[in-house]
Amino acid sequence: MNSTIFIRYLKSLANHLPIGTCYLDTELRYAYVNNILSKINGIPADKHINRHVGEIVPHFLTQIQKVADQIVLTGQPVENLELCGETPANPGVNGYWNTSWYPIFDGGSRISGFLVIVYDIKEQKLAEGEIREREQRLVAANQILHAALTFETEGELGLTCLDIIKRITNSQVAFIGEVHHGLLNINISNPGCDDSNSIIDEECGPKGSFPIKGIYGKVITEQKSFFTNDIANLPDSITFPDGHPPIFSFLGVPLFYKGRVFGMIGVGNREGGYSKKEQDTLEAISPSVVDAIMRKRAKDELEALNHELEQRVEQRTREMLHAEKLAAIGKLSASIAHEFNSPLQAVMTIHKILSLSERLDAKERKLLNSAIEESKRMKSLIRSLQDFYRPTSDRKVLMDVCASLQSILVLFKIDLNRKNIKAELTCSKRMPQIMAVPDQIKQVFLNLLSNAADACHNGGGFVSIRAFQAGSNVVVEIQDSGIGIPPENLDKIFQPFFTTKPVVKGTGLGLSVCHGIVQNHGGRIRVESEPGAGTTFTVFLPINGEHQGQE
Repeated sequence: MNSTIFIRYLKSLANHLPIGTCYLDTELRYAYVNNILSKINGIPADKHINRHVGEIVPHFLTQIQKVADQIVLTGQPVENLELCGETPANPGVNGYWNTSWYPIFDGGSRISGFLVIVYDIKEQKLAEGEIREREQRLVAANQILHAALTFETEGELGLTCLDIIKRITNSQVAFIGEVHHGLLNINISNPGCDDSNSIIDEECGPKGSFPIKGIYGKVITEQKSFFTNDIANLPDSITFPDGHPPIFSFLGVPLFYKGRVFGMIGVGNREGGYSKKEQDTLEAISPSVVDAIMRKRAKDELEALNHELEQRVEQRTREMLHAEKLAAIGKLSASIAHEFNSPLQAVMTIHKILSLSERLDAKERKLLNSAIEESKRMKSLIRSLQDFYRPTSDRKVLMDVCASLQSILVLFKIDLNRKNIKAELTCSKRMPQIMAVPDQIKQVFLNLLSNAADACHNGGGFVSIRAFQAGSNVVVEIQDSGIGIPPENLDKIFQPFFTTKPVVKGTGLGLSVCHGIVQNHGGRIRVESEPGAGTTFTVFLPINGEHQGQE
């Protein structure tokens, strides 16, 4: 078809179509442009005629030339070619168009020009881009939340968050900062780089805290996002510390938790700088970062509570086992005492009858009196054994502290003698009884005395026990001349399961349990020690069994 005739037909149709249309000759000059395409290009239709496409839309010249060459070579149309770039109508702003190119033959097989059809697909492209961005944000949020459930430490979680943040914003550096001490400073080392002591995820740079001022302070104090692509000339710019990676562009987003600023995410050095798009992306995933951090901390706190509960259960189990052990010993000792008591009473009766005989000489009477005294001592020992192991209820009753200490010393005498340890008990006169659970208080005294003997492990030594009244308390002071306790351990000795002994010795009732028993009686334990000079434990027990004020 003659090109002139084709253009005439095209004019009659194209101005009524909702698409851009034009006719280009083989030299890529405009022979016809409809109104819609002239609006797309931002130049009146008649100003296109006989002008080269490179003059009107220079951004597309290379692509258009390739299409024209292909059509001339193959004689086939090129359809659905997408073009992206600027036009005079919107300089500096990229547009998107779908174009189709058809050859027009001027009789025979010679191409006389090209029919071009243009669809504006910018809205479609923007919608597709928004969908992709939403998908990326959703994937990033899921990855962050998954990391909260997967990694063992907050540091590992933070580093993973930083990797995701850098990837989704195309940034070279990133950090997660947490506000400390009100709004005084921001600690960039937590969370995120605790394990590597880092503030910036660029191969883990320097650590530390920054004052809340400058660009960081702007994000925190104003509680809104901020970005700049000219950080050097920013009025709020501050000097970074030595070793800090150079920052050319910056984007910061505040992190909120329970309605207050919790911290911030900062990214920097994106090629091409930052825009509202990257800000929206970072704002979209910031709640997931906060949620992941708080979930991890809640999980860690729960695990810590479970561990503490397990320790308490184990401690209580040991207490119960010890109580059962004491009860078993009590039953056994009561049975032994009963079996020994009857024949011993018979022996004492026979000795007393024999002592009435007038036929005994002085030597025989002396031996007999000695046997009677030893029998009395055995009877006293059996009575002490019965008194000490006699089971009681958990109710508080009147208790004679001095009598209990005397019975404990009687039972402990052999062990002390074997270790060549001298023991001395001093009780004040007319000391009042206390309201207490006797079994429990006896266990405390027995454990403290056992520890005092163990402290004198080299053989020889001295243990002093004093009992006296001090105000509304009965005070028991147990002092040894043993090895003492190192100063760094004094704050730990009442902690569950803390021990400096190589093996478990004595009753198995730890100082933590002693501390608990005394506290449950409203009292307190004080310890004083000097390495190499011995240790003094002082137990304060209220006379009426009620809780007293702490020292």
